[in-house]
Amino acid sequence: MSEIEKPFTGKKVYYSGSIKGVPEREPDLPWQLVQFMVAGGADVLSEHVAARSIAEMDSIRARRIGMTIQQLKEQPEPWFGIRAQDIEWVEVATHVVAVVNAASHGVGMELERAILKPRLGLNYTPILCLVHDSLIDKLSFMVRGVSVEECQDYTVRVYSRLEDAKQLVSSFLCIQPVGGD
Repeated sequence: MSEIEKPFTGKKVYYSGSIKGVPEREPDLPWQLVQFMVAGGADVLSEHVAARSIAEMDSIRARRIGMTIQQLKEQPEPWFGIRAQDIEWVEVATHVVAVVNAASHGVGMELERAILKPRLGLNYTPILCLVHDSLIDKLSFMVRGVSVEECQDYTVRVYSRLEDAKQLVSSFLCIQPVGGD
């Protein structure tokens, strides 16, 4: 495929979404959104977050970190390794795309880490938060209230259908960041 057919080539995307929190109101949306980014050439570092089942999540994560599923499951305290790996992925990401339809401690921590990257001496990273139009009034003020002074390329966008979300992601991944100079 040509560069035109793969407009997200060269982008390292950290996809963030609720895993253990409230289930997504549209269970297939995260998977479809991540596959859209992958098909467009993006390297979605956290593709497993959008998995449709625990088995699929384990399989994708194991492949991504170079382990077998058995090795992944044998880790005595997996939360330490998962946290370290996810922080590393946020740190190397060129973009963050988060579906913020449900409360999630992990998503909040990942967004904050991405916002703080320049202060930590790391690359500037634009952030897109997607929220379904029926849930905008329930969105946390901590997610909604990030100012331009904190992050020039932090946007919360509302969608109503998968196609709307894809268009928002496409526009986001194809623009030049404001604060990345």
